Amino acid sequence: IDKNCSQISVYINRKEKQMQNELRSRLHSFLASEGTTQKFIARKLGINISILSLFKNGKTDLDELDFEMLDGFLKSKNY
Repeated sequence: IDKNCSQISVYINRKEKQMQNELRSRLHSFLASEGTTQKFIARKLGINISILSLFKNGKTDLDELDFEMLDGFLKSKNY
């Protein structure tokens, strides 16, 4: 059972990382295409500007709340 739990945990971590990377890619596309700033997005969504910068540069992942906020924003803009 422990081995199965460990394998499930690895799968969940990979899936989470994939989702974070996909969101990061969508953010890059939005910023490049729309000419807006990450500072504008951070203020609009209430995400810490430094955290969004670190996320954009691949230095950290977003927590669940910030992830959902950014995901919803980008989806609303068709990204």
